[in-house]
Amino acid sequence: MNGTSTKGWAVIKNPTSGFRFMNKSWVKTADRMRDDGIEFELFLTEYAGHAIELTRKLLNDGYRRLLVVGGDGTLNEVVNGIMTSTACESTEVILALLPHGTGNDWGRYWDMRRGKTNISRIIKEGRVVTVDVGLLVFQGAKGIYSRYFINGLGFGLDAKVCYYTNLMKDKVGGHHWLYTVALLLSIFTHRIRRCTISDSKGKRVDVPLFTAAIGNACYSGGGLKQTDGNPTDGVMFATITGKLTFLNIFAGLKALFAKRLWEAPFCTPFITERLHVKTGRSLLFELDGVMVDAREITRQTGREITEYDIEMKPRKIRMLVP
Repeated sequence: MNGTSTKGWAVIKNPTSGFRFMNKSWVKTADRMRDDGIEFELFLTEYAGHAIELTRKLLNDGYRRLLVVGGDGTLNEVVNGIMTSTACESTEVILALLPHGTGNDWGRYWDMRRGKTNISRIIKEGRVVTVDVGLLVFQGAKGIYSRYFINGLGFGLDAKVCYYTNLMKDKVGGHHWLYTVALLLSIFTHRIRRCTISDSKGKRVDVPLFTAAIGNACYSGGGLKQTDGNPTDGVMFATITGKLTFLNIFAGLKALFAKRLWEAPFCTPFITERLHVKTGRSLLFELDGVMVDAREITRQTGREITEYDIEMKPRKIRMLVP
């Protein structure tokens, strides 16, 4: 697969992502890539946020083909590096993914599974799809805060589950069961916040919010289908879930496992280019598994952040997929 640069692939790898055995798997993958004549150079991330800086530097150095070896969080950082780079337009870059993380929801959308993805074949025979990118914006302590996402954004219970998952992942590594444990912890500690959510077409809902899932693609939480997002249609698919009673929890679980949560009577779907969120308290968000905590700004300044904008940027990233 030819990019827009004579340089080979820059491989950005998170050495702590996913299961420990995945590092051995990468060694085999790297050998296969060399055998297949694929030129690449490996760059390891060293701390949270490093992949953003690393991506900007690689683009400044002339790389235009980036392979992410990691999970949704590492991919999020690389996307933010691409979208905030001044070296080139985002559509000049070809981005590929070898899933090595805990959730791998973006890879799941494209049927790229951890340990089962032949990245050499994808590089040689795959297709390039230009995908949309989402953006969260709000007024922070030092001006406008913004962060991009490629798979999805969540707040309410969704963000709390991700928060606990990340805490445990730092201690015990990546395991599928972390989401289940994190969900149980979140249900017992989650506080309902009333939110008013409106879109660019005038649709509006005012609810005691249980959880909100904003999908560019459709999977989150390690394979849960909370939305019906399509990352090439220029819009987001949002499922807003109001406060649940004991009885409708079972209806919600049934709809969730049927992969049609947005059709549950206590859910409101939005299909739109832009959402505005208004609430009385600062919120915790997760973007592709990366936490954005407006509450931390409140702890520093004493000022609640009550309004947020979420929008889609159509056709911003060229993704190499099977």
